[in-house]
Amino acid sequence: MSFLISIEAKKQEAEKHWRRSTRAAAFVFLIIVSFVWSRQTNIVKRIQIYKDAFALAPDVLAQNQQRSVQQTTNEDGAEHDHHNSTDPSEENRHVRPNHAYPFTFAACLIARDDNLLLSEWIAFHYTVLPLRHLIIAVDPLSVTSPEPILEAFREELPDLTIDLWTGNSYWYDGRWSREKLEHFDPHNHTGEHAYIMHLQRQNAFYTTCVRQLKQGNASWTLLVDTDEFFTYNSLLPSERSGSSPMRDQLSTQEIADINDAVSSSSFPVDTFHTLRYHSHWAVGMTTNGKSLVNVHNYNGRNKVTNPHRPFDGVCDNHWVQPIQSERIPFRVHHYSGSLDTFLSRPSRTAQQWANKNDFHITGKDYSLTGWFHNFVQLVGEKIAYKLTVKTRQDAYLRWKDIKYRVEKKNEMIPLAFEYDQPGGAKNGQH
Repeated sequence: MSFLISIEAKKQEAEKHWRRSTRAAAFVFLIIVSFVWSRQTNIVKRIQIYKDAFALAPDVLAQNQQRSVQQTTNEDGAEHDHHNSTDPSEENRHVRPNHAYPFTFAACLIARDDNLLLSEWIAFHYTVLPLRHLIIAVDPLSVTSPEPILEAFREELPDLTIDLWTGNSYWYDGRWSREKLEHFDPHNHTGEHAYIMHLQRQNAFYTTCVRQLKQGNASWTLLVDTDEFFTYNSLLPSERSGSSPMRDQLSTQEIADINDAVSSSSFPVDTFHTLRYHSHWAVGMTTNGKSLVNVHNYNGRNKVTNPHRPFDGVCDNHWVQPIQSERIPFRVHHYSGSLDTFLSRPSRTAQQWANKNDFHITGKDYSLTGWFHNFVQLVGEKIAYKLTVKTRQDAYLRWKDIKYRVEKKNEMIPLAFEYDQPGGAKNGQH
């Protein structure tokens, strides 16, 4: 497996297209999050679910973020202010008890050469949800491994469980010939066939993942991609009951102060998609939503049939009846990001990146800006720097080395993990 197309050529192609465009900014795509409920849930109960979720969303966000910035007490009862601690990185190892939150979240994540995004994705959801159990599967076509990043998070955040799945042991064949593993050559295939296999891999992984999380007594589980970030949706004034969600409590100056603080404390804003990109396209009707699944109520038998609508007959069909964004309390920000980040996956092209950005800016959203400040408060500056900036810098250097070996030395880059048969061991990672 190798990068057969020059990345520099891809850049030139995109820049040429970009100069003809009416915009010069990356966009945030707002995707509505769907809920998975029981097959027997009637319309009255579904309406109540929405109302309960609307009522819950600002409370969960406020409680989780409030706990992340308040003073904490260590085992001997002494209070510590993270701003004044001499070594907050060490003290903060003991100030994140999971019972301090209303509840915690799990996530199923599939990645393919997404190391430039992975650090921010984990840190963000660790802070905002809070994420406490992540199962991540590496697409066997990957030429890079996320292990250095995941090991750093395991070392510094002992309250976050991360399971890495590699290989094909969770795989099961689809119905059609082109969805069967025996008919796919990982070293010689078309882009179309690879995409078909990717869709089947998603379904197989999500099915196995939610089954395992159910066995582990998990509850709410997020099913999104590495370039998608979960957040709480803006609530209508009539739904707020006099409360003011955290997203509305940040003034423009406070947002600027946060970015200035990040930039002045050795945390470059350009490292973070959520701090760098705020422009978005039209907000309104949605069709391709993502899912938040309560695996506690999952029957353990149904197979995931589509990441946008995991279980047929359980989720509403939003292709037929699109839902309005203001009806759902949660949403996902989908970042197109920088060209370098987008091209770090060798199967992508600059034209695809340009096409993703071919939309008119209709507004700006700063609701995700404050998370990093809270993350630093949780873990301390030293650990925050290591888990976000340092891990991404190291991943970027590894990617640049691969790029050089392909373009200058014409090397064939081997797959990061063994492309094994279904049912085999996951290289000791399961």
